Amino acid sequence: LAIPAGLAGLWLPVMPVYLAVVFYASALSEPHRFFVDYSWFHEAALRLVADPATLYAAPEYFYPPPAALLFVPTTWVPKGMGYVLSGPLIFAGLTVAFAWALWL
Repeated sequence: LAIPAGLAGLWLPVMPVYLAVVFYASALSEPHRFFVDYSWFHEAALRLVADPATLYAAPEYFYPPPAALLFVPTTWVPKGMGYVLSGPLIFAGLTVAFAWALWL
């Protein structure tokens, strides 16, 4: 019983890295499959930066404006790199929101 527990203890810190590598390798090899949802946010952020009045120009984008604001940093890099960076950015945003909620 101690051996499986020890293996699980070793695997837990490695698993998120492994899953991220596998996911991003798959996503980057088939971008048309994974970029669909991200593309809406990325293109909305591009519209927001270019002209805020055109944020809702695309009929499939109906999220609130702060959602597009979160993706503005991904417009500074190519779309594929922005997709990879969006995961850590979202995680950082959630971490800040959680810490702020605990502070309240």
